Amino acid sequence: MTNEKDLRLNRLIKKERDSRVKWGFMWGILGAILWGMGYVPAVAVWKLPDFSMTSIFPEGNGLFLALVAIAFGAGIAKASVSVLFWAGGEGKLSDVPKAIKHWKISKVMLLATLVASPVGVAGYQLAVGTVGGSFAAAASLLFGAFAALIAKALYKEKITRKAAIGITLIIIGGIFVFNPFLLIADLSKTNSLIAIIGYIGGFAAALAWGLESVFVSRVSDFYDYCMSMTCRGVFDVLLWGFVCVPIAMLAFGSNAVISAMIHIYTQPAFWVWEILYALSIYSAYVGIYRSLPLIGAGRGSSVSALYVIPGFLALYIFMGDVIKWWILAGAAIAVMGTVYMYWDSGSELSEGTRAIDDTPSLSRKTTYVEEEF
Repeated sequence: MTNEKDLRLNRLIKKERDSRVKWGFMWGILGAILWGMGYVPAVAVWKLPDFSMTSIFPEGNGLFLALVAIAFGAGIAKASVSVLFWAGGEGKLSDVPKAIKHWKISKVMLLATLVASPVGVAGYQLAVGTVGGSFAAAASLLFGAFAALIAKALYKEKITRKAAIGITLIIIGGIFVFNPFLLIADLSKTNSLIAIIGYIGGFAAALAWGLESVFVSRVSDFYDYCMSMTCRGVFDVLLWGFVCVPIAMLAFGSNAVISAMIHIYTQPAFWVWEILYALSIYSAYVGIYRSLPLIGAGRGSSVSALYVIPGFLALYIFMGDVIKWWILAGAAIAVMGTVYMYWDSGSELSEGTRAIDDTPSLSRKTTYVEEEF
């Protein structure tokens, strides 16, 4: 009788586990598709500024004025979508102030915003605006290697043999994406500064998002995904509105910044593209965040890295972006490295993924928020 009950219990456990794995991969793949589609509106907004109007976008400063206007506008769109669409749609508007006041966790989201917004968003936008959307998409894949190395340095997470091989593959893929031969050729051109800015932007974005993923992973098990997105959206627009924009006004002049904003914001197409971008990115977050507790953070990251495939296809179909062979090859190698680094099989598939050096007890994972922050 006991054996029959045990068998029935084991079947139920296996059924529940298989269901979690199936839905985890479904959510992760959906998130990757939506994330890749988000590159279309991200590229489209950079078609709107008329850089030939030197009175608004003077040579030398025009690129940065457009960056400030586009990034701040994107922050407004993302905050509006996260608060009104997600929190409002789920009936959680009253929870937004509570989530922000929950300082032990919201400060981690604020720290992630401080890293990801001025560095990650600015670098990403510069890479898109100067080198191209396909380069920005492929360069962002480096975040997995940065995340593993940063986690090792900050939280003593082990870099296993598999992780080391995966990081090596990602770095090799990054070398292909950045193409040192083309980079040297670009540096020899008279307008090489624009290319340099784009390459640095892509590298900085990957580094910032790797650091952000390490911070956010500390609270992903404790924080509702809707509130995570809402806090990030609110912090993002506040940071750009009260820190980045004023700094830009001091650097370039308030009239120059305001003129660039008026030029871009008065075009209805800008807000259409930015809202589509925010919807695609936050919808992707939903899929990715929901996949993490089901298949683990590592496998969720490896599945989400597949965003580059729909991203390349969407850019080619809708924007006519011809993907260079070295970017395609580098992205493929980086995706393989990310998948190999995190992938496990068999009974380990739905288990946790963190490996900590000298972990004193199993309770350590549940005390990160208390101890580390």
